[in-house]
Amino acid sequence: MREEGRDVDEFASRFRHEVLPLLQEYAYEDYRELASYLGPGFIDAEEQRLVSERIEDPESLISGLIEEFQPAASAMDDSD
Repeated sequence: MREEGRDVDEFASRFRHEVLPLLQEYAYEDYRELASYLGPGFIDAEEQRLVSERIEDPESLISGLIEEFQPAASAMDDSD
């Protein structure tokens, strides 16, 4: 059985090292586009940088992703 804390850390690590680089490559240095994928809580488009304190902390990363994408999931459920 896996520990919950380890799962959080593993997910955050995979997101930072596998998913995020792909999104950055896809957006090709366009931080506004990258912010449209992840949300403004993770990307500072004006400063053209990642919000590293949000991305580096596993708990903050996961809670931010939930906040950003939960409304979209709820809206899809309501359309049925």
